[in-house]
Order: sequence, then C-alpha cells, then structure tokens
Amino acid sequence: MNPWLPILLLAICGSDFAFAQDVTLGTTVTGNQEQPKVLYIIPWQNAQRSDTLQGNMDSALSDVFKLVDRTELQREIDAIETLLPNTKSPTIVEH
Repeated sequence: MNPWLPILLLAICGSDFAFAQDVTLGTTVTGNQEQPKVLYIIPWQNAQRSDTLQGNMDSALSDVFKLVDRTELQREIDAIETLLPNTKSPTIVEH
C-alpha cells in the first residue's frame, strides 16, 4: 500500500470543508394577536388532600366584615394623622 494515499485522501477531504458556503436559515411565523376565548386546564395528577389547606374563612375575614362605629373610626383616623402628619387618607371624604 502506498504511504502517500492516506495523506492524499485527507488533503482532498479537508479541502471540501474549506470551500463550504455559508447557509442562512430563517423562519417566518404569521398570525394575529387574537386571544383564545376558552382555556381548559386539566390536571395531570390527582390532587392530594391536605388538612393544612383547609381553613375557616370566618376566622380569616372576621375583622374585615365586623361593624365599625363611625365616631370610633374617625377618632382612630385623627390619631393616626396626628402621629404621622404627612399621611392623609385619600379614600375618606368628610361631609
């Protein structure tokens, strides 16, 4: 076997890579911005029951929905505005 044959084959094969042309690939996506009207969410596993997630909504919202005396609320607002003079509540309108 000729010892020059592998060197000659490597030189010929290597020259193909040197003269390869650059190829540019692109993708075009067309569509509109319309949002889906319905979204279906399907769980892939069964939900595990946990006692820590179970809670009483009455205890969490008891302070939110309790009755408030108007004079007591106004006294509390005046006290806060006295202690913090730069805070004015924009949601409270006096008539």
